Amino acid sequence: MTYDFTKSRVLLFDQDDRVLLFLTKAPVSTNPTRWVTPGGHVEPGESHLEAAVRELFEETGLQVAVHDLGSPILAREFSDERAPGVFKTNYEEWFTLRTERFTVSDANWTPEENVDMEASRWWGVGEIEESGELFEPDNLVSIIHAQLGDR
Repeated sequence: MTYDFTKSRVLLFDQDDRVLLFLTKAPVSTNPTRWVTPGGHVEPGESHLEAAVRELFEETGLQVAVHDLGSPILAREFSDERAPGVFKTNYEEWFTLRTERFTVSDANWTPEENVDMEASRWWGVGEIEESGELFEPDNLVSIIHAQLGDR
């Protein structure tokens, strides 16, 4: 299948099993403001793994090597509405990494990220479950539980 967008995402855990998420408003789409993991588009000639490493650095300032991320933990296909009545197909591969908690750096953000990113936060899974905020994907809590081994 041909996709409109191919992306890589990183589920980044700290030493207390909190996950780093960004509040994004995506002004060029109809998606509501929501919390998402670090990640983004795979550039031409890049593997999903290479894109995950690059996006992690661009969005957080954290430098890691390809071997630090390993194999994908999840692959998902979905479509989303980019404009009223305009749907795009997406394919994502997800990776996971554990690190010490750090303060996110915006020094490498693209112009689009400077517009799109409203906040970053380390979330506990219980905080996500109780927050009432929007998270993407809708089953993010299940993905986190699966990675923590406490489904």
